[in-house]
Amino acid sequence: MLGHRLLQGIVALAASGLMSVVNCEVKVSALKTTTLGTDPEGSARLNGMSFQQDALTTFNGWQYVAYYESTGTYNKQNVALGRRNLNGGASPSDWEVIRFTDYSQQTQDSHNTISMGISNDGKIHLSYDHHDVPLNYRVSNEGVATDPRPMRGTRISLELRGMTCPAADRGLGGRSGSGDSYLYKYSGGSWTPIGKYIQGNNNNAYINGLDFANDTLTITWTWRETPDVVTNHDLGYAYSTDLGRTWNNNAGVSIGPTNSGILNQEGQTVDAAGRVHVINRETVGGTLTWLHYWRGDDGRWTRNPISHSLGPLTQTGRRGKLAAHPTTGDLFAILAANQASNDVAVYVATRASGYTDWKEAWRAGSFDVEPLFDRALWRGQGGYPDRKVAVVDLEVQV
Repeated sequence: MLGHRLLQGIVALAASGLMSVVNCEVKVSALKTTTLGTDPEGSARLNGMSFQQDALTTFNGWQYVAYYESTGTYNKQNVALGRRNLNGGASPSDWEVIRFTDYSQQTQDSHNTISMGISNDGKIHLSYDHHDVPLNYRVSNEGVATDPRPMRGTRISLELRGMTCPAADRGLGGRSGSGDSYLYKYSGGSWTPIGKYIQGNNNNAYINGLDFANDTLTITWTWRETPDVVTNHDLGYAYSTDLGRTWNNNAGVSIGPTNSGILNQEGQTVDAAGRVHVINRETVGGTLTWLHYWRGDDGRWTRNPISHSLGPLTQTGRRGKLAAHPTTGDLFAILAANQASNDVAVYVATRASGYTDWKEAWRAGSFDVEPLFDRALWRGQGGYPDRKVAVVDLEVQV
């Protein structure tokens, strides 16, 4: 059977006692776990949050990871950037990591995560450590990611320039429950505003993510009326075929009212056929339940529960992610237990069943995290201070 490398890593905290659980035709197995560094100690989770887009990504056959690493001093951590060569096939190279010691992150706020992107000119972009304050942004020299091989072993080659820009992202001039959403485009070495694409009306949108697939930019979100999470309501959907300048919506209806249990910023993905998939939770029959919403070829939305054995959900528990197989269209839900344990599991549903046959395919323990995965690669492109940041490689065989 041909193997397809799934989620070339969940960014998570140190795992122990890995095991493989296979209850369906699709097989998921752990290849290895790599410890990258020590996770920061503190009251807030700074690594492994669902709204990081992206913490792990692949470009030109090299994989990159961004995370905070403890300096050994309480409430003082550095931004770290790692890379490894995947061109060797089944045995990727070891991680090369640099740490930016010129900047210390000292804010105990789980919103102050790191996001990363790589542009076509080979520049690596990092955005980090901001929540309702001016954003921090670093960008590498041109070509660092386009042709990284001559720079291997030369750590200074990956040093990034730093600058601080005015806040220009979601919630500009607002607060939780009141704000607008803006979109900017990077081209020719500079950022230019495209404009406001979601306007709040004494409320604001919490997006599940932005996906660009099939020449279409797709967004889904939930509305929040106040800073209180229980005022989240409705599932919003829009798409753009001109890179965000104009948007179209779906002629659908409201998913659920305020106090429905829906949580902001879980996950979304777009499969190879352009179908949009969203994961979120709602109260069904009095019980919080993970639900899979998907938009069929006819434009209609379907909502299916995701059966799992990870224990009860909570209103603000760890959030999940979705990945669609690039050829079969089968769907993978990457879920973390909310309260019963620190397990992370992968559940699979087949396209042929209409995504109703959810089965557990892999589970591991000791992951105190919201799991993330490498979207670019998938599409073909514990205690203190010993808690570690790790990457788990999984392989899918169909």
